[in-house]
Amino acid sequence: MLYAVIALTIISLALWFGMNYKNFADLRGSIAAAANKVKEHLKRRHQAVTKFTAALSDELSKQPELSKKLKEALDKAAVAEESPLKSREECENELGDCLGRLLQSLQEDEQLYNSDSYGFERDSVLDVEDSLTISVQEHNDLVVRFNHQRQLFPVSVMAKRLASESVGEFEFKDVFSRYPLKIKLKLPTPRKSVIPSGILEPESKENSSQ
Repeated sequence: MLYAVIALTIISLALWFGMNYKNFADLRGSIAAAANKVKEHLKRRHQAVTKFTAALSDELSKQPELSKKLKEALDKAAVAEESPLKSREECENELGDCLGRLLQSLQEDEQLYNSDSYGFERDSVLDVEDSLTISVQEHNDLVVRFNHQRQLFPVSVMAKRLASESVGEFEFKDVFSRYPLKIKLKLPTPRKSVIPSGILEPESKENSSQ
C-alpha cells in the first residue's frame, strides 16, 4: 500500500511538472507567433504608407518638409525589415511620428479632408496602424504572463535548467495617442491591455495555451 501511494505521488508530481512545462513551452511559442504577427503588420505599414504617399503626391507637396521626413523614415524602416524587431523600434517609431504629424497637419485642409480619394488612402493607413497597435499589445500581454510564470515554482526551476531568460516587451508606439485625428473619433479604438498595470492573476492552463 505504501509503495502504491509513493508511486501515485511520483506519477502525480511528474504529470504536474509536465503540465507546467507544456504550458510554459506553449506560451513561449505563442510569443514567437505574436512577434511574427507584429512583423507582418510592420510590412503592411510600409506598403500602406508607400501607397499613401504615391497616390496623394500632389496633395502631399503642400507639406514638403513633413513629406520629405516621412519618405526618409520610410526608406530607413524598409531597409531594416529583416533585422530583429527590437532593433527596429527606433526607426519604426520615427516613421510613426512622421506619419502622425503629417496626417494631423493634412486634416486642417478641409477640401482635402473631405475628398474621397484622400479618405480612402488615409483609412487604409489607419487600419494598418490600429492592427499594429493591437498586435503589439497582444505580444506584450503574453510577455508579461511569460515573465511572471518564470518566477513561479516549478517553472522557475525549469527556466534555469533550460537557460530560458525573460523576454522584453516591444515599444512600438501608438501613433494616434500622440497625434489625435478627428476621424479617429468615429472609428473603433484598438483593444487595450487585458492585464491591469501591476496586477497579474495566476494563469490558467487554457489561457496559457492560447
